[in-house]
Amino acid sequence: MSKRSKYNSKIKLIVIEKYKNGESPSKLAYEFNIDRSTILEWTKKYESLGIDGLKESNSWTKYSKELKIAAVEEYLNGENSQKNICMKYGIRSHATLRDWILKYNDSKELKSYSKGSSRSMKKGRITTHKERIEIAKYCIENDYNYTDTANIHDVSYQQVYSWVKKFEKFGEKGLIDRRGKPKEKTTLSKEDKLEIEIRELRKQNRELEVENALLKKLEELEKRYG
Repeated sequence: MSKRSKYNSKIKLIVIEKYKNGESPSKLAYEFNIDRSTILEWTKKYESLGIDGLKESNSWTKYSKELKIAAVEEYLNGENSQKNICMKYGIRSHATLRDWILKYNDSKELKSYSKGSSRSMKKGRITTHKERIEIAKYCIENDYNYTDTANIHDVSYQQVYSWVKKFEKFGEKGLIDRRGKPKEKTTLSKEDKLEIEIRELRKQNRELEVENALLKKLEELEKRYG
């Protein structure tokens, strides 16, 4: 049984804010009677997961196999950083994501702890753009049965899952394989440029929301303990 922390999320947040405002880890470690490494760990968790990353967990966090695959492939496809993926999927540790990536690359099994079931990690194969469209449509038309779709078309479960998600989000354009062929901004269509701008604005908006939430929380803490 793991030992519970004597510091609640409010205290952790105060320490993190002091650290981010320039106070040295050594000074904070002495003031709050904690290790310097603990301060850095709290900060990383907060940056990845927000306030939820500072809350004490009473049990092991459960992740479905589908979530693991989605997170791993999003990273391997270069769609997002480990930090942003952890925040997006609620993964409590970068080390956890890295472990999934290693297992995925080694074709090992990624188990779903929440359901107690698992599927073997079948190797994928090279496909054409037309094939990916057909496979994604087939899976959707057959009630999102990823396993049967993968077996019928001789591809991996992970490939099917990724293609379906991309097809639903971006349409047929989302299934174009651009690995090794970066798209220059000068060749982008007006729609593509607008889409990129929208994504950047959403990212900026998200960062602003996190900053505002932190300021609001700190104001509440100052009223209570100030």
